[in-house]
Amino acid sequence: AQAGYVVLHPNLRGYPPSDGGPNAFHVGMAIDVLNLLAIVRENAGHPGPLQTADGTAIGMMGHSMGGGITWRVLTVDRDVRAAVLYASMHADERINYQQMLKWSGGREGHTELGTPGEDLARISPATYLQDIVTPVSIHHSVDDATVPVAWSQELAARLEALDKSVELYLYEDTPHTFRGQADALFM
Repeated sequence: AQAGYVVLHPNLRGYPPSDGGPNAFHVGMAIDVLNLLAIVRENAGHPGPLQTADGTAIGMMGHSMGGGITWRVLTVDRDVRAAVLYASMHADERINYQQMLKWSGGREGHTELGTPGEDLARISPATYLQDIVTPVSIHHSVDDATVPVAWSQELAARLEALDKSVELYLYEDTPHTFRGQADALFM
């Protein structure tokens, strides 16, 4: 915002004061973000709160779960101009599902992500990486104890193999949410 950008930070469904709603595998949250992008594009440059916005110059940043949502948005919205993924969830919902079960001791994956019987490959952004046209900048700490750094390394390699515009930055001596010098460098 200090550099003149219009910055929106959506409050996603299920997080007060937002309403809840269907959200298996965070698809509902991705729909909310896609709807927000449509509102920005439609109202940019017109009188109102988005009068100074440029609806053709939209970038996204997603941290952790927000990174997973960003992966999903990038596979369907060809007009996002740049994306930053910060300690992002994986683009493969099977991997996310397994990790959610591990984090919760087998209790949370079902409610957080949906049911294991669903066709996870069909709804996983990882299945559609070839459709991403947005340049992607991936940032992850090698010391992240929450989301494995290997996920970012793997996805960067897959995008590179698809000849996509991708860069990977690895940070040391900082946790999942960057602190200190790593945070300053990231910003």
